[in-house]
Amino acid sequence: MRFAQKLRHRWEAFAEATGLRFLPPVGAALAVLAAGLLLPFVPRVDALPPQLAPSLANARITRFVRAYPDLPDVGPSGTIFAPRPAFYWPAHPDAQSYSFRLERADGTEQAAADGITRTFHFVPPPARLKPGAYRFQVHALVNGRKVPWQERDFSVKAAPGDLQRLTSTIGMDLGGADGAYVLLGCYADLQSPHDVVSAFLQWKSARGEAASLGTGPASVWLDALAGN
Repeated sequence: MRFAQKLRHRWEAFAEATGLRFLPPVGAALAVLAAGLLLPFVPRVDALPPQLAPSLANARITRFVRAYPDLPDVGPSGTIFAPRPAFYWPAHPDAQSYSFRLERADGTEQAAADGITRTFHFVPPPARLKPGAYRFQVHALVNGRKVPWQERDFSVKAAPGDLQRLTSTIGMDLGGADGAYVLLGCYADLQSPHDVVSAFLQWKSARGEAASLGTGPASVWLDALAGN
């Protein structure tokens, strides 16, 4: 409070000494200054391409659910667009936990994690996969011994131009959950099953609901996808 009063007094004294009595009150001046600083960021959501509008996501997801009554249980595999994919696999009946390894095709390790208790894993930001070929491996920890469980090769392809901005700034142009939901709708429109599962897991995580998915395969999550 004292700082604001001192600032106001100095502002008024300056205006009186210089004869610039038309200077606005300090509060208005600060508001104008703040607006000027924030203005470049205001149109970011409005500047999103129309095809990325959140209102379109639900219709696209609904069409996708009808076209794909089952989702792949292990992924990703084949070709995907997501530079930050989620990795997922079915539950091992005797596993206490899982370990995860991600490598480029040349064997260079990209990410690793142990003690995973769910049947999916995210590579944390800011890590982003460059276009190219990869392999991920999952081991199940059974009675203290690592058992090979799932292994898949996949490749990352650059996203279509309309998705470049969204995939690079997810959680910024839109809120985290809204951005993941729009991304989910866009991948559904591309009929890209592995990317849809990946974006779905990101969406549930952003909503704080990842724990509710349990250890079921991705096909079990389809009901939650259709219901939300």
